[in-house]
Amino acid sequence: GKRHKPSTWHESLLGYSGSEAKRDEAERGLRMQGQQAGIAFDFNVLTHWQPIDSQRLLLWAGRYGKQEEFMSALNLRHFERGSAGESASGRHTLLAAAEEVGLDVEGARSFLESDE
Repeated sequence: GKRHKPSTWHESLLGYSGSEAKRDEAERGLRMQGQQAGIAFDFNVLTHWQPIDSQRLLLWAGRYGKQEEFMSALNLRHFERGSAGESASGRHTLLAAAEEVGLDVEGARSFLESDE
């Protein structure tokens, strides 16, 4: 299939909105909503269309009752520190988020390396 070339969230929003003015308006709205929720969005994070490993590990974390905690830790890393290399598509980010919420990192790594 056709592979998506990663771009920044800022660039992707331009594609969705069709104009710089609409993109900037969307970013302002997201920033305001983020501030209300305590999130400082990083619009320079690289976007990936199918972060399958993050979706798989989210389901795995659910086996241990940590699905919401894991998702919260991963979201903060991705949306606030994504341009610093903390993309939700990066295995190191996934494992760091798992460790942060008390999941077994080696178990998470083994799961990601499996066909499960």
